[in-house]
Parts: sequence; structure tokens; C-alpha cells
Amino acid sequence: MYSSGQVRPSVRVGGHLGGTSRSRSKARTAARRRLVLTVLFMALFVPVLAGLATGAAAAWWVAICLLPIVCTYLAVLFRARRLSAEREINVAFFGGPQRGEFGLDDMFPSGYEFPSAYEAEELRAAGAGR
Repeated sequence: MYSSGQVRPSVRVGGHLGGTSRSRSKARTAARRRLVLTVLFMALFVPVLAGLATGAAAAWWVAICLLPIVCTYLAVLFRARRLSAEREINVAFFGGPQRGEFGLDDMFPSGYEFPSAYEAEELRAAGAGR
């Protein structure tokens, strides 16, 4: 069929790519994240173990330098997963991109009047106790 150097053409089903390519993409992304986490934690574990075993200050400095990198990657990973979950929730409740075009009129009752800039400034001043 296809040799290892050839790329299989994508098959369109119902106007979009089939679900298998999306699930493969998610599986590859999850595997890549696991690999990066494994490498980062091993890179952190080895100097800590060397520092504990030998008491070398250089090993502890390496561990201290790697710690912010690991923490930053974890923070970015958690934020990306949270944003992805929010996006899925929004699609579930509000529909796909074709329904995503709603403005403030849909969020507020029709009789609601937005304050002018002057009124908003007065409200802020009153709230601040001026």
C-alpha cells in the first residue's frame, strides 16, 4: 500500500476530516507531553540524587536552576488544559462557531441602558467615597 516515506491522503467525511486523525493528534499530543514531563523530572531527579549522595554544591545548583523550568512548563500545561476545557464547555453550551456570534444585546435584557462615560465616572467616584 503506502511505503514508509509516503503520506496517506486525508479522507473527508461529511465536510470535515474523519475522527481518526483528530484522535491520533490528541494521542500524539498526550504522548509528547508525557515524554517532556518524564525528561524534565528525570533531569531534575538526577542532580537532586547526586546532591544527596555526594553533597556536591554544583548538583544542587543545577537542580535549583532546573526547578523554575519544570514549574513553568507545568503551569503552561495546566493553563492550556484549562483553556481547552473552557473551550469545550463553551462549544457544548453555545454551539460551534456558527452560533458564536452574539453580543451584549443577547446577554442583557432589552430594557437595560448602559451608563454613559460621565455616569460611570460618577459611580466610580461615589464608590471610592469622594
